[in-house]
Amino acid sequence: MLFNWDSENVCVIFDWWRINGAGLMVASCIIIILLSIAYEGLREVARRYDAKLLKEMRFRRSAGLDELESGEGQAPHKASKEEELWRSLIYALQVAVAFLLMLVFMTYNVYLMLATVVGAGIGHFFFARRAGAERPLSCH
Repeated sequence: MLFNWDSENVCVIFDWWRINGAGLMVASCIIIILLSIAYEGLREVARRYDAKLLKEMRFRRSAGLDELESGEGQAPHKASKEEELWRSLIYALQVAVAFLLMLVFMTYNVYLMLATVVGAGIGHFFFARRAGAERPLSCH
């Protein structure tokens, strides 16, 4: 595959997503930018949900509620099955969106690649405002 600037007969992921002209390229770039922004939003949702769970577990531990609920002297120090299910669903959605964006990038179409990167940058600007937030580049 070679990098290209094509805006005619560009197939993006699915056979039905075919770009044939500048208007469709602009529309596709907007969709990809929004998808990249949504991916960054999902990452922030996951971070906030994990922080919420950690805070709740610390509260339960400090209040001695874990020992009372478990009926033992040992605190379980883990999320409930429902909380783990939500964490897993959020993660699965993150992976799905990340793989879709990876496939878009692998078209080697410079317009689509730039849309992916621009969307990631915009999403990071809006969703990763905390100083020191983790910033792995994998799965973008």
